[in-house]
Amino acid sequence: MNISFFSNNQIKALSLIIFTLTAIHILTMLGFTHWLNSRSNAQLIIQLNSKHDTTYNQQTIRNYDTIPAKTDYDIVESKQSVWNTKSLKTFDPNKAGSDVFKQFDISEKVISNIMKYREAGGFFNECDDLKKIYGFKSEWLESIKQYCFCDNKDLQDSSHNIYSIDPININLASVDTLQLLKGIGPVLSTRIVKYRNRIGGFHQIEQILEVYGIEDSLYNSIKHQLVAEGNLNRININTATFEDLASHFYIDYSAAGAITKYRKYNGDFPSVSSLQEIVALPDSTFHRIKPYLFVDQIDSIK
Repeated sequence: MNISFFSNNQIKALSLIIFTLTAIHILTMLGFTHWLNSRSNAQLIIQLNSKHDTTYNQQTIRNYDTIPAKTDYDIVESKQSVWNTKSLKTFDPNKAGSDVFKQFDISEKVISNIMKYREAGGFFNECDDLKKIYGFKSEWLESIKQYCFCDNKDLQDSSHNIYSIDPININLASVDTLQLLKGIGPVLSTRIVKYRNRIGGFHQIEQILEVYGIEDSLYNSIKHQLVAEGNLNRININTATFEDLASHFYIDYSAAGAITKYRKYNGDFPSVSSLQEIVALPDSTFHRIKPYLFVDQIDSIK
């Protein structure tokens, strides 16, 4: 540019404009640089704080990890403190009264089952035998083990003589009563009652061997505690229909047909023993069903 065309005043004005623009540019650059520095510092602070929090959290987790968890032993100890363990002493479950078992929060129903089991001649050879009592919880056993002690010498004592107890009538016993017998639980006791109803009652104790699940070894261990007494549900063979006879568990269709057919052609049976005249009726079947039949109200089943 040829400045000779500008006057001095114009040159001074141009110089001032250039100076002003330069100053503005410099100030703008300085402000931008300061803003960048401030933002960088802010990010650095955030990162540092984040790192500090992470370190704190990790340290906190490590601190929590060092705190021991409450064990089952602690829970038992805590519960025993409620019982006031100083008042608890070693006891024999074969002799202890109901108040002793109550200290361990055992339910009244289960305590009653324990007492009935003992009254029926049951004996605990070891504390683990308490588990065979219907309704007895494993947690109760764990709680009282340290106080439980079975004096096995009493097995020979007359007070625990299994032959001196009152026997259980399997024709009247309930499901719960049958469970007082060693080896008989809820399943077997229920099966015994159902089978008893199907056949019309037991006329001899050996019949429980016909119940599914009753083995010879179990029967031999409890037979001295059993009796089969009471009236049976019997069928009048002179009035019973084919369906009546066949509905009995011991009488199949073949036997029911033979009885009704013989009666049709020969008239009423004078006695139950007259059934032996039926050729189509095996002797084994006759002797099995004889106790459940009659010809009149005073007929003997012998």
